[in-house]
Amino acid sequence: LDVARSNIALAGLDNVEVRYGDILQEINSIDETFDVVTLDLHHASEVVPFVPDVLNPGGFFVVFSPFMEQAKDVRQAISMIELEEVVTFECTQREISFSERGTRPSTIRVGHSGYVTFARIP
Repeated sequence: LDVARSNIALAGLDNVEVRYGDILQEINSIDETFDVVTLDLHHASEVVPFVPDVLNPGGFFVVFSPFMEQAKDVRQAISMIELEEVVTFECTQREISFSERGTRPSTIRVGHSGYVTFARIP
């Protein structure tokens, strides 16, 4: 949490709330709405049905999934509720090589870091 709060401060943001806990146990007790909800947890698809209750109209829902099957589960759960502009991107990490011969992606190893799904409430 300290790293997240430090990054928020470095970005100059002052209207960001960071919460830590079991969202499935706490989601029903949240009595406010948000412009953005981000999740990075293995059971994010179980949270999706509650998203319309905690997002403001036009708000964004963002989920990081380390595995393709988790991203698929999130997309399937989203398809059951009224979210729009749903898109999932693969995040890759690949070093760039710089030399006198040119600049190009490294051929040593292509890394993988996960999938990010974005959706918006109407």
